[in-house]
Amino acid sequence: MKRSGLLMVLVVAVALVLTGLRFFLFAKKEVAHYTSKPYQRDEMKYFLEIAPENGKVIIKWNKDIKVQILPGASPKDSAHVKAIIQELIPILGKIKISLVPANGNLTVNFVKSEEEYKKMANGIFDEGSPKGYAQPDFNKFRTRIESVAIVISPLAMGVVRGEVIRHEFGHALGFWEHSKSFYNEPNLMGRKSFKDIESAMKWRDSPHFTRLDKGALAILYNDNMPVAISHAELMKGIDTTK
Repeated sequence: MKRSGLLMVLVVAVALVLTGLRFFLFAKKEVAHYTSKPYQRDEMKYFLEIAPENGKVIIKWNKDIKVQILPGASPKDSAHVKAIIQELIPILGKIKISLVPANGNLTVNFVKSEEEYKKMANGIFDEGSPKGYAQPDFNKFRTRIESVAIVISPLAMGVVRGEVIRHEFGHALGFWEHSKSFYNEPNLMGRKSFKDIESAMKWRDSPHFTRLDKGALAILYNDNMPVAISHAELMKGIDTTK
């Protein structure tokens, strides 16, 4: 074989090796999804609508969550929070969540008077105030949650109260937005429908999260999901075709 022919063979061989290496690296990156567990398409859709803050950045906890119920909670309120914690334990991956008597980094305050609640909510909301809110504190670079204060209004009464508590826990865990989409099953952050009033009342008063909320939380707290990631970068590492 002539020298020029041998050189050509070497060039082709190197090109094939580089192509194969590039394919391997690309394929490796593609399968290293931020969601290593199976999920439903509507769970991913729901997650992408409610998790990125202002539609841009995912911000979540990267340390254990210590829930503290502040003085003044009724036995039912305390039981509701405890049930929520138990519900969240298997969903949050490596992040441990527990109830503590003091020095919590996620406090839950059941305010007794509406006047006190309005004073606490003053400056947080532009117009009026909802029946509860979750006020987060981020680290210096706004890449992770350091602590959250959940405050529940006394106007959150009856079966609605349970829904408000769970809704604010959703915000406290990293659901920053509300979905404008309509879902034909219950969820905390979007529009939903119920087959009858009895089903709606039962769900509102329940301490349990639904499939959509559990699915979105499982995606958010998947061990492969970075603590802080932009929406654009996130879309490169997840498979939305499933």
